[in-house]
Amino acid sequence: MTPRVSSTTSCKFVPAGDSQNVSATFALNRHTATVVNRLNGSVVSTNTLPDAFVYDCGNTHTDCTDTFDYGTPVTLQATPGDRVRLRQLDGVTCLGGATSATCAFVLKANTTVTPNYRVRTVVTVVKAGSGTAISTGISCGADCSEAIFDGKSVILTATPAVGSQFVGFGGACVSSTKSCTFVPAGDSQNVSATFRAHPLHPHRGGQEQRQRGPERGRSGGLRQRRDRLHLDPRLRDGGQPAGHAERRQSLRSGWAGAICTGGAAANPCVFTLKANTTVTPTFRDVSTVSLTKTGQGTVVSTPAGISCGVACGSASFDFTRNVIVKLTRRPPPPARRLSAGVAPAPARASAPSNASVTSVPVTATFTP
Repeated sequence: MTPRVSSTTSCKFVPAGDSQNVSATFALNRHTATVVNRLNGSVVSTNTLPDAFVYDCGNTHTDCTDTFDYGTPVTLQATPGDRVRLRQLDGVTCLGGATSATCAFVLKANTTVTPNYRVRTVVTVVKAGSGTAISTGISCGADCSEAIFDGKSVILTATPAVGSQFVGFGGACVSSTKSCTFVPAGDSQNVSATFRAHPLHPHRGGQEQRQRGPERGRSGGLRQRRDRLHLDPRLRDGGQPAGHAERRQSLRSGWAGAICTGGAAANPCVFTLKANTTVTPTFRDVSTVSLTKTGQGTVVSTPAGISCGVACGSASFDFTRNVIVKLTRRPPPPARRLSAGVAPAPARASAPSNASVTSVPVTATFTP
C-alpha cells in the first residue's frame, strides 16, 4: 500500500494492517534579515550567527543580508563615517532604543534595517573683544562650538558688551551687521566675531595749552604763562588715563569732571574712562616763602606751612598769592635772642600784590 504523504497542514488516509505510523515534522520558519547599505557609515554584527555569517555592510562592504530561523537573536553595531552622526536605525525594534548605535533584536519576520545618518558640521565661533555671539547650541562667551546637522541654516547674533561696539562677522559667515545666516558645509567651519571698545576722548576744559595773557616778570619784561594738562588724547573705554596738571608759578588745587582715585586733590588724577569725559584742573596763584635760619630757635608760619624747628636750617612753602603770612620766631630757653632779621619784609609780611613777585626770601638769626 502506498504511504500517504502531505506537505500541507492536513493529511487523510485509510488505515490498513495491524498498525501504521504517521510522522509529523515541524521546522522553524526562515526569515531574511537585511541591512540597507549606506556609504556614509557601516553596520556589522557583533554576535555569533548561524552558518558563521557576519554582517559587514556599508561603505565598500556588501555583506548585508542572510536568512535565519525564526527567533534567531541578532546584534548589530552601527558606526557613522566622517562628518556624520547616527540618527537612528529604522525598520526594527532595538533593545535600548532606535537611536542607540548598538541594536539587539530577535528575528521573527523578514526584517530590513535602515541606518539613518545625519550630516554634521562643527561650527566654531572665534571671538575677539568684549561681547557675545549666540545661536542654537552656541553662547560665546563660554560655549563657542556646536555640531550642526542636516545642513540646517545657522543664525548667529552678536551683542556687544557695555562700552564696546560690534565690528562684524568673518570667515564662513561674513556680515557687518549684528546678525549673520549661513549653511554649514564640510567637517568644520569657523566664524569670527569681532568687537572693539568705543573710542572715547578725554579732554580738559578749554584749550590744551591756554595762554593767560602777558604778565610782567621781575626784570620788567613780559612773560607768557601756559597751563598744561598731560593726558593721552585718545583712549578706549576702560582705559585709565593719568593726568598731571602743571602751571608755572601756580599750584593745582583740584580736578572737576572726573572722579579721581584718591580724591579730587590727588595728582595725578587716575580714573577709568567709561564715557566721553571733560576734565578741568583748577589752579591757585602762589608765592614761595623761603626761610633761612641760623641758630637754635624755631620759626612757624600763620597760615600753616612753615615749621622750622631747632634742628631746621631752612624751609619753604607755597602760600596763596596776596594772603598775609605771619612768621613767629621763638628762641629756645635759656638762649637769649639778640637779633632777628627778615628781609626784604618784616616778620609780619604779606606777599606783594604785584603778581610777578613769586618768591619771598626770609632770614631768621638766633645767637646764644
